[in-house]
Amino acid sequence: MTDSLKKLISILILINTGITVQLLHAEGKFSDVDIPIEKTEDWKLDGSAASTSQFSGLVKNFEGEKISAKLLYDFNTQENDYVNITNIIVLPSVPLRIKLKLYGDARGCSFRINIMDESGEIFQAVVVSSIGWNGWREVNEELKFDSHWGGNNNGLIEGKVSFLSFVIDDEPSSFIGGGRIFIAKTSFLCAVPKKIKDVSAVIGRSETVVVDDFERSNQNNRYKVFRGDSSELSLTSSYEAKSGNLSMEMEYTLSTDRFVPSWVSAADQFKPVLNWQNVEGIKFWVKGDGSPNILQVNILTASGNVWQYENRDVLKKRGWTELSVPISDFRILSEKENEDDRSSDMSKIKSLEFAIVGTSYQTYKGKICIDQFSVRGKELDPLITAPAPSVQVTKAEPVNIRLADNLSVKYMDTPERNKEILYYNKLYVLGSMENVGIQADIVSKEKEVGDETAVFSYYGHQESNPAVELLALKAILNNIHPNLETVTIGNLWIDYPVDYWLYLFYPSWRYKGVQVRGEVTGFNYDAFVIKHKYDSTTTGGQIQRRWKRWTFRHTLVRFNDTAKRLANAEINKYGQLYIPSEDVEIATSFVGNDLTYAFDMSGSHFEKDNLLEYSILYSKNKYRRDAIKDMSNPYAPTISDTIISPVREEGEVISARLKLKNVLKVITNTEVQYRKVDTKFKPRFRVESDYLASASADSSITDYFDDFYGDQKGWNYRVIQVIRKFTLNAEYDEIKRLSNTDYYRKILQGNVGLYNINGTDIVFSTGRKRDKYGIASDERSTLYIDPSNPRNEINRHYELYISNKISQKTNLWTKYRTENIYLYLDNHVYPKHYYQIKGEHFFNNNAKITLEHMVTRYAKREWDPSGDDTDNFTTLTLDIYF
Repeated sequence: MTDSLKKLISILILINTGITVQLLHAEGKFSDVDIPIEKTEDWKLDGSAASTSQFSGLVKNFEGEKISAKLLYDFNTQENDYVNITNIIVLPSVPLRIKLKLYGDARGCSFRINIMDESGEIFQAVVVSSIGWNGWREVNEELKFDSHWGGNNNGLIEGKVSFLSFVIDDEPSSFIGGGRIFIAKTSFLCAVPKKIKDVSAVIGRSETVVVDDFERSNQNNRYKVFRGDSSELSLTSSYEAKSGNLSMEMEYTLSTDRFVPSWVSAADQFKPVLNWQNVEGIKFWVKGDGSPNILQVNILTASGNVWQYENRDVLKKRGWTELSVPISDFRILSEKENEDDRSSDMSKIKSLEFAIVGTSYQTYKGKICIDQFSVRGKELDPLITAPAPSVQVTKAEPVNIRLADNLSVKYMDTPERNKEILYYNKLYVLGSMENVGIQADIVSKEKEVGDETAVFSYYGHQESNPAVELLALKAILNNIHPNLETVTIGNLWIDYPVDYWLYLFYPSWRYKGVQVRGEVTGFNYDAFVIKHKYDSTTTGGQIQRRWKRWTFRHTLVRFNDTAKRLANAEINKYGQLYIPSEDVEIATSFVGNDLTYAFDMSGSHFEKDNLLEYSILYSKNKYRRDAIKDMSNPYAPTISDTIISPVREEGEVISARLKLKNVLKVITNTEVQYRKVDTKFKPRFRVESDYLASASADSSITDYFDDFYGDQKGWNYRVIQVIRKFTLNAEYDEIKRLSNTDYYRKILQGNVGLYNINGTDIVFSTGRKRDKYGIASDERSTLYIDPSNPRNEINRHYELYISNKISQKTNLWTKYRTENIYLYLDNHVYPKHYYQIKGEHFFNNNAKITLEHMVTRYAKREWDPSGDDTDNFTTLTLDIYF
């Protein structure tokens, strides 16, 4: 629709409305709706001059007016200064006229009003173009909404209409100065059957109010991301929804260098604050990822109190769970708690936060969804209980297209790469019909600003590194049957809990396939088929059952590997493989397969006192390999050689963990674990690193698995003790290498920390690691281990970590660490030091700037990894979401 057509429609509506008002007003079809300006505690200031202005509240008997409200404003820049007096009040219809008494100060500022429709689009009308008088004056003006912005921005007032704010704007914009105005006896002429004194009667009260339905294309428009240590969290809109079309997907990585679990969170900060004084409980949907992590809901009040609800079980389920939590189940964390004032404390809610907290300090990757968050109580007023009105989707439109974008521009300075300005962009295209969603992720690879996207050579046009690629395209059928939650077709990312990520199955990077999820008689299931190049496939699934305090799970994954043979192909002059005739098909042959299955059980007892938790895992891997595959061209793998004696190997994993809490009412937490990982257990990665050279992520996981998780058996002991405000952690870990029992690793480490002291964490850590390891099996990676020079060393470290959440917008942490490495080879100690600082500041929910600086100093210059830009760098990154 063109702008001209929009204006024509608006004019016709206004003309018709004006005639209709005159005819119907006499019949009582239209009447005045009073705006309760005397309830000044409900009104807030915002706008460019809000910080220099003051809304001082109720003024009685001021120069002839018994009740009025006063605004003191101060415009101190030559730019456009304005202040909004804001209070969202739902109206029965679009206001046609405004009546009020306005006390002027003869400063020439304009007086305007803003209203908002159901899409969030804001419309502005000028009531008085210039306040050029002193004293009281009655104002009775027709409203013409000539300006609009935000929401769907189509220029049409649609759906439910709310009064948003009074506006005082400088005229002209270069005006510098201050003044005062008073407002009294304000009402709107609206289409209502009779005069209404209580506006809330128009919309009624409710026992349930939806605070957030997550029906938006970009969740970053409402939520800010916070994280501890090196953890990461990304928010996206997912069609795996329990209500409506969309939910909020939280994809996270919990990672820390310390010995206490890390966390991530997403917070919605309310302006103006919400009133939950009459709220008796909350209700929302959670889609778990089968992880042992903890879900927290944190409510921050204006008094500084943090109300926290914690659930240790809901994320253990791989499926949707509805949580209904009474407010009495929340505990107040702040020292400012006043049990006699709990109700009034909930009358000013500043922020709602969803947090994922780890139960172990080991790295954990996962993904959960949150949907349909609401509050319940008696006679709740939606105007003060929920944020500004948003689109409430009860049924999808025939075609609904949404766009979201994440733009990142980064300045990077490293010794290896010098100074660069890099950019990255990811565009989400979301389309939906009823119970059907389509999502496409289009990204530009991170590259230097100004880089060419293609080169021209003697042989013609060649792409150097495609600037844009379709990262993922998938369709989701949602809630199509009570026993079938989702069917996903397209690019898949298979996520399983950490034990499986380490021991069982590493996600295949967005290969195409089909995945189904659901629940049958209490059994939660997940099955998938992924199609790789040629006839290669990965198939598998998981069945999980929650029963009382136990969780039982069985997982199976089978990888079948094929590649093409060169018998029917030729090499052209450019070194490319091609088929000389279209009638000749590419012949493929079997390379190998990998079958892994696992059983695990976890449980907790004496849950009231949190005394006992345990888990047991058994996994087996059967591997077969008949040929060697050349992956120099990842899109056309070929068989380079056959194996005369095919490889047949098996390995298993046994892991048991026991956690005791409040032992003898003295020790806060103690944990013991036994693990055994066979030398020949290495699912999907039993091949040499060069076999997966094209998949650097797979290769690095292979190397890391070999050194830190594979080929070992041993015990781990941990103790956590809380003494007043101090938290003490101690850990001892000892293993023997199964490939050679002369090799071993012993770690003793601990820390003492002060956490959340006025938003600050201070942790001091120290530890000692004795490590002796060489390669005794040709199945292990040699990236971290040199067979000709076995590792034989002692590493002592000291670290100081300080983190401070300066405000709801700014977070800063810094870390200094020193390591002294004693090598038995030359009987000498080599020190290593590094310092790191990272700060984040949110301009608003849609823009964030990050500064990170790291310096590493090695005892030997040759120790500095050549070409590695992760040990010495400075980065300044601007992220924009819209």
